[in-house]
Amino acid sequence: MTDSRQDQIWNRACLESGGASPGVGDQALASLLLAHGLAMNGGVVHALECLSGSELSAAIAGFNYFGLSAPSHVFQQAADDSEDTEERFNQMYWAAIPSEETIAHAFRIKSLHQRHSHPYSAVRVSNYSSKRTRENPRAA
Repeated sequence: MTDSRQDQIWNRACLESGGASPGVGDQALASLLLAHGLAMNGGVVHALECLSGSELSAAIAGFNYFGLSAPSHVFQQAADDSEDTEERFNQMYWAAIPSEETIAHAFRIKSLHQRHSHPYSAVRVSNYSSKRTRENPRAA
């Protein structure tokens, strides 16, 4: 069984930063997921410290692209060195994004509304699909 087109786009955003020739949607998703992964790993302040200025701008644009303005707002705030700031930013982010499913849902909704436009680069049939092998005969 092969992954859906949406799964392939999501995987490409996670594994290849949107791919070799990313469309606007690919860039938005990859940038959002980079920031999200850092925030989930070490907190929002950690993400703010790790992201370059251009990566942060792209992440903010990515959240907004998918209609996720609350987490975008969190990443737009300036952090200071207080522990209160770290806790406050994390609480705000987790309230906006309680699970990865929140992002996945926003991605699916945006994809449905853009069926006839092409914000994502084409996916290749062989990319990210399950392949039947001797080790995994039930795949495909």
